[in-house]
Amino acid sequence: MIKWVMTAGVFLGIMIMLTPVFGFQYPVTGIDKRSHDRQETTWADPEKVTAQALFTTAHEEATGNQYFVSSDGDCGAGQPCYGKIQDAIDAAPDGSDILVKQGVYEESISLGSAKTVLVKGGYDSAYTQQIANTTFIQGLGQTTIQATGGSLKFQMLSILPVGSLPSDLNFYADPGFRKGYGATNPMAGLSPNNLVYLYYNDEGLLQNTSGSKLATSTDGINFADGATPTTYLYHPKYVLMPDGITRRTYMPAGNETARVVSKYITTGTTRTDDPGERYNGVSIDNGAIGIVEVFPDNIGGYLMLYIGDKFNINNIRRAYSPPGDNGMNFSFTTEDILGDASRPAGSDRNVDQFSLLLPDSRRRLFTMAYGGSRIDSYISSDHGTSFTQESGSRITTSDFSEFSVYSLHDPSVVRLSDGRYRMYVCARVDYDTSAAEDSSDRYKFVIVSATTR
Repeated sequence: MIKWVMTAGVFLGIMIMLTPVFGFQYPVTGIDKRSHDRQETTWADPEKVTAQALFTTAHEEATGNQYFVSSDGDCGAGQPCYGKIQDAIDAAPDGSDILVKQGVYEESISLGSAKTVLVKGGYDSAYTQQIANTTFIQGLGQTTIQATGGSLKFQMLSILPVGSLPSDLNFYADPGFRKGYGATNPMAGLSPNNLVYLYYNDEGLLQNTSGSKLATSTDGINFADGATPTTYLYHPKYVLMPDGITRRTYMPAGNETARVVSKYITTGTTRTDDPGERYNGVSIDNGAIGIVEVFPDNIGGYLMLYIGDKFNINNIRRAYSPPGDNGMNFSFTTEDILGDASRPAGSDRNVDQFSLLLPDSRRRLFTMAYGGSRIDSYISSDHGTSFTQESGSRITTSDFSEFSVYSLHDPSVVRLSDGRYRMYVCARVDYDTSAAEDSSDRYKFVIVSATTR
């Protein structure tokens, strides 16, 4: 339940926008800003129910002292810094602005003193740019915003009902397999005419021939038989460089060293190896590198997120290719970019990373987490310099009810033409239940999918 409560004082400059989703019913107590009379409405029609109440005011310049809020407690140069919006409200004097970094804040808000405070959400990690619909408040049991004295102003702040998430974070399992037994390592891309290109590896159980395959689909659910790829132009790991070359940076097959190499596309099907190495690891990589993900930043450089020390620490690290280098030479920058290196060794750390640029210029990183029991996500508002974990999980093994899924691996996500997102992911499922648990025939991998609504 969400409640907006006024006892004394008023909410100033607030516009409440309600956007329809499905499956919610709750009373909303608000303020009619024309008369400041308290009113209450309940939406029972699922077509008119909302999952988000967005608070916004017209653009306002800074009015006084600035206080900073970040859900992870790291505001960078922004000081004083708080981990909760409420703590900043309590500390701020009359006329202050509270700048809130993008994220989900699990709290309710109250103002009990005779002061005016402007709470401004949507900020990137440098607190220089605001992006709408990226900062959320979600209470426990109910979300209450209460002003018993003074006044609160809000800008670019969204209220989530308890238990809900932004729509682009809620993935729902699609029925069936996208590719059956023996299919692994999905990589999905979308062509200009919205044809889904699914690249994957075939162990030979599907069509009696193993190796890299490509299948296409008009709806992203029903795919034609896979065949040797005829183009790599829509493979998400091939990245267009500023010099016009489309290049893939990767760990060579069977690699047990820290070498990272690359190849580039000269035509749709012809791939040519680049000379030399793009990266050769650092001492803390312990001579072993895993999955590599490369993407551009906003100034012409390229970031590489890679698994380092894959037989021991096994966590995601960062290297960088500067502007003008076109992804040819990466240098180490960050050892523990997701902050999970201190988790118990082995399966608790994030691996199988895949990133996707969002329409608002943020970058979302999907990872396999906790031994494959779920797919989590992290968000970056500074072009990949830092990432913050998003609430909940995007999909878990238990979300698949049609068949038993024992682990999830290698997520790959596309944004569909209608704005929804679809995740293709490798799933470990039953194959021959009569076989012994440790038999290679007991379980097999398939490719499944999940889609937002």
